[in-house]
Amino acid sequence: MRLATPNEQDINGALEVTRILGDLSSGRFPSNDADEDVEFDIGDGDDCRKALEMLIDIENKCTLMRAAMTTLVLCDPRNKVIDHSIDYLDHHPEIKAAVELKAKIDSFFTQKFTGGMKFKTRDGVIREIASANFEEGLVAFTDGTDDDLQWVRWENITLIEEDEVAA
Repeated sequence: MRLATPNEQDINGALEVTRILGDLSSGRFPSNDADEDVEFDIGDGDDCRKALEMLIDIENKCTLMRAAMTTLVLCDPRNKVIDHSIDYLDHHPEIKAAVELKAKIDSFFTQKFTGGMKFKTRDGVIREIASANFEEGLVAFTDGTDDDLQWVRWENITLIEEDEVAA
């Protein structure tokens, strides 16, 4: 399912409706004028009609449902967009991990291979990178016994920093 992204009018409309409802629930008519403080009486039919007209006028200028549905989708734990284990908005841990992995990949495949870069294979052997094939996602090394390059997929290795090699 695809959901349209709310535009600026939708978001501003949702905020405006929230402000108006807050004012009404506090017993005053919403106003943009800070000096104007008009009492709202929920029992007065004319007051209710005016308040409803304000809300409908906002809905006619935007799509509040789009803003509400987008919020619903973003907050649904099944979508793994936000971290529900904390009480403020932050990316879901799986998104954070994916962004970190992408940064590692980008860093790895944008470096110049001038020698000295090292990696650790899954079996723990430290090797020096001799070459890379960016399109195939491969790195090459020699095993020291001959000059033939051996290729390994980048996801099967771990880049290591110089201080890790010294340790």
